[in-house]
Amino acid sequence: MHWIPVAFLKKTSPGKAAALLAGGATALSKDEHHFNVKTESGGVAPSSDKKLIAEAKANTTRWQKSLAKLDVLAGTPTLVTGGGQGFAGDRPLAKLEKAPS
Repeated sequence: MHWIPVAFLKKTSPGKAAALLAGGATALSKDEHHFNVKTESGGVAPSSDKKLIAEAKANTTRWQKSLAKLDVLAGTPTLVTGGGQGFAGDRPLAKLEKAPS
């Protein structure tokens, strides 16, 4: 599985996505286990690493372009399998002829 953090919901999202890029599975686990439902915010502190923030923003742009190619509105998580079937959460999106790049 190739996991790609995106940042689109809040002002802190780019920094949080950057922190997930830096910390990998450990940061993701912390983010999920300390998720605050009331504020809809994960438990990882935002990173200020400009390079990783730029990477998170680029991931977000690619994700948004992929959704546009599918002609759907979707949230996270979005999953595209090797067979080209797209999912947002547990909802099927559309069959892809070719995975968007």
